[in-house]
Amino acid sequence: MLFAQEVLKDVLRSIKPDQQETERLAHFVEFITKKVEEIAERLSIELEVMLVGSAARGTWIRGEHDLDLFLAFDPSETRAELELNGIEIGKAVVNEDYSDEEFHCVSYEKEYAEHPYIRATFEDREGSRYEVDIVPCFAVSDPTKIESAVDRTPFHNRYVLSKIRGIEDEVRLLKQFMKGMGVYGSELRRQGFSGYLTELLVIRYGSFLDVIKAAATSWKKGTRIDIESHGRYRGDDPLVVIDPVDPMRNVAAALSLDNLSRFIDGATRFLERPGIEFFFPPPPEEIDEDELREVINERGTRLLFIVFDRPPVVDDILFPQLRRSAQAVVDLLHREGFRMYRGAATWADSEHAVILLELEVSRLPGIKKHTGPPVWSRKHASRFRHKYKESRFGIYIENGRYVVEIKREHTDAKELLNARLREIALGKNLKKAPFAIIDGEEIMGVLKGKEFKVFLRGYFFSHRDCL
Repeated sequence: MLFAQEVLKDVLRSIKPDQQETERLAHFVEFITKKVEEIAERLSIELEVMLVGSAARGTWIRGEHDLDLFLAFDPSETRAELELNGIEIGKAVVNEDYSDEEFHCVSYEKEYAEHPYIRATFEDREGSRYEVDIVPCFAVSDPTKIESAVDRTPFHNRYVLSKIRGIEDEVRLLKQFMKGMGVYGSELRRQGFSGYLTELLVIRYGSFLDVIKAAATSWKKGTRIDIESHGRYRGDDPLVVIDPVDPMRNVAAALSLDNLSRFIDGATRFLERPGIEFFFPPPPEEIDEDELREVINERGTRLLFIVFDRPPVVDDILFPQLRRSAQAVVDLLHREGFRMYRGAATWADSEHAVILLELEVSRLPGIKKHTGPPVWSRKHASRFRHKYKESRFGIYIENGRYVVEIKREHTDAKELLNARLREIALGKNLKKAPFAIIDGEEIMGVLKGKEFKVFLRGYFFSHRDCL
């Protein structure tokens, strides 16, 4: 473990903010908090401003100036009042005149979670940027009686602050390791570990290395962690970590089985051969058209891409729908006799939403077997024989059942999808979205951006392999 400790020291030197950056962030926090309080007073709106998240808890990573500023309103207000006042204050903050200030707002947008909030980017005179989420919530007294999910966050903040002192750097190491593994971030596009979850894991095990050892030696699907021994959550998620402030909630609910498995695999390999590359893997590369053609020919499979025009919804709405749609597509293909090689993959940018299908069998004969009832099921057998008495190839018996060979309506997977895609259970916002089905390397003429080419290369040659 001595070499592992040396690796961790090198990583920490790269990710821990120095004193100057720490003081600069603290100065911006003081500035933006005071600005919100002044505007709330000017608008005669009563609230409490609180900083939550990694910036409040000292677990943030160098260069990541992401602030969660919560506006806590009295629970007696209605949800409509909270949303209206929260957005009014947020917009007033970003539209202030900052011409004589040391920080100024560069841009902002209205985002949506359970209710709307403002996400803004500020910049100081030296060019450093600060991302600020200005989020309204209710100042409830009991985390089990929340009005919306964000109402728990102040309780999370207080809990972590009471436990985290002295092990903040361990959290930083775990976050960076998860980023290196590609499993950090609980947004539904990623389905990984949240920042709060990483903090709880370090609180539970005591250090980065102890989390890694536990994952490598004892974690499996269904592992349950309950720091406060009070859990009443009964779900069967891949990993269950009971929320210390809410016994009915799993903090790891967003984590997918594959991302849990990637973390366990990464932890195992790190203990076997520690290295800085687990924290800072090589940058992902793009695939080009010649390489894609070569890969397709070598694999002998067929790639089909269902490319939707992206509906105007956020990722946390789009990706669950995209995954459900992908599963519905796979089910249709299986029902009709086509065979997938791998499970469907999904991707999206600001303009497109894509389902990638790799098929082992994408073309079928013009006929298919249709199996009928057993010959001794006389009533049903008689109906079957009568229905298919004009069958071109006749009726025969196989394993005690009548069998008839009938014409297959769709012999090509692409043809089937073009004809039947609208009939299956697509996601709500994808049902009416325009789409095209693109064959193989032709996709390179449709989606030309770097992000898609990186995604496509990662599908075939993941740089986070399991070797």
